[in-house]
Amino acid sequence: MEETIINWVSHLIKKENVPSVLVDNKFYLEDGMNYIEYLNYEQHSFNSYSKIFDLDENFKIKIIHIEKIREDANLIWFYVINKKEKIAFKMSITLNNKNQISSNNFNTQIVSKYKIENQTIKSLGLAIKSSKEIENIISPDLSCVYFKKGANFKEDGFYSAEFKNNEIEFNNKYKFFIKFKNDKEIEKRWVFFDNLRFEDKPYGIIGDELIIIDEKYPVNINIEKTNGDTLNIVYPRDFNIAINQIKKAIITDVLDNDWEINLN
Repeated sequence: MEETIINWVSHLIKKENVPSVLVDNKFYLEDGMNYIEYLNYEQHSFNSYSKIFDLDENFKIKIIHIEKIREDANLIWFYVINKKEKIAFKMSITLNNKNQISSNNFNTQIVSKYKIENQTIKSLGLAIKSSKEIENIISPDLSCVYFKKGANFKEDGFYSAEFKNNEIEFNNKYKFFIKFKNDKEIEKRWVFFDNLRFEDKPYGIIGDELIIIDEKYPVNINIEKTNGDTLNIVYPRDFNIAINQIKKAIITDVLDNDWEINLN
């Protein structure tokens, strides 16, 4: 299992063709993509990841959760750890019983996240991309705060959802049902939420400035300024801003968690 994942990631990092022997010939849909679409998506992502997250062939993986989704397939979540012993990002992959790259056969790609407000976990978040238009998403375990098209839906196609319950548990999975518009099909998804790593907090407040910590590999910062302007930076590096300019800031860390700071 681990060997297959390492081979897959290694080929992506090196921009090499993936040997057909690594791939299940019954591959259907992975997160709403056929194999060519899935491969192109991952290759395009890694073209950026390698530089942004200091990735080269000197990496390792850490498997964090295995979910049996069919008799012949497991969905596996794992961290990719770079040569600096830092988590570069979290990924998932589907493997069959022969440890070949297979498909989860879902129409949706789901990214799980914690939403942290002023150092306190506020809720669970989902970013959802789908091959079909989504009408709604519900969970028997959680209360839905909102479900809507994300702020950058026209560019990236991701919906956004937020859920709460009385007690948020780390390293836990939750069940979700996704209803597609003009379609009787309802997709059932188990989504894994890993351990929130407070040591990966991607910013610090020193004196009167908010400072981005480059080595924590922040993914995004969105700032609502006191003068009404907004600022959004993807993969911010070498960035700082005076606190008195900030009304609210949301910083997305390397594991897609959103750290919200309210100052005014």
